[in-house]
Amino acid sequence: MSNIHGFSSLQDRSRQPLVDRQQQSSNSIIRFGRFNSDGSVQNMTCFQAFFPDFKKNSFTFFISIIQFAVFIITQAYAFFLNNDSFGCINYKLGAKFTPAITVFHHFHRLIFPIILHGGFMHIFFNMLGQWFYSYRLESVYGTKKFAFLYLIAGIGGNLLSAASRTGNISVGASSSLFGVFALYMAYLIEDPDRLGPRRHISIIFMVLLLLSNIGNATQASNIDNSAHLGILFLMMS
Repeated sequence: MSNIHGFSSLQDRSRQPLVDRQQQSSNSIIRFGRFNSDGSVQNMTCFQAFFPDFKKNSFTFFISIIQFAVFIITQAYAFFLNNDSFGCINYKLGAKFTPAITVFHHFHRLIFPIILHGGFMHIFFNMLGQWFYSYRLESVYGTKKFAFLYLIAGIGGNLLSAASRTGNISVGASSSLFGVFALYMAYLIEDPDRLGPRRHISIIFMVLLLLSNIGNATQASNIDNSAHLGILFLMMS
């Protein structure tokens, strides 16, 4: 027989995420909950705890599905061609390449890199950051405005990359995600209390994450730092 700890004895406390352990014979299931304004408890799964504003009917989910689908296509394309190099494959699918933009007027190469990725770890960490920040921002600013900001940051970053790294092929949603990160920082600076009572720890964590990304970008030669400056276009918009 399972043993579930109730929340009734805790309703006089502040509305913070709580843990509810359901012990079973062979394993345990961890559930989260938070108090609603009427004093009732809203149960949450672990997935909802990490992405509380997750919605299938959203731009974030839509663009993520496209990015995953295109990544599977590139993997299948490489498998059937028996080709381990993603350079030619991503080029054919619309990667950023300055000569193709300036000579052949392939302006779609300023947009398509947002949905292309060079490997599993590349798309994994991009999608992790995208889901962690984008759902919350989209719920706050609205789908149309967030989609515009997401795309303008991505296009701006790819435009700067095309101007500064003319001989390189670049792919990835990082140009948009750095814009999303900048927007999230502005969102928190506007009202730091949105982070809750442990906001100082959260801010430190985000600063460390940003410094880690900057350090990684300066050490790795295959990272297109110019594309990450799409945040400048986001700030101007």
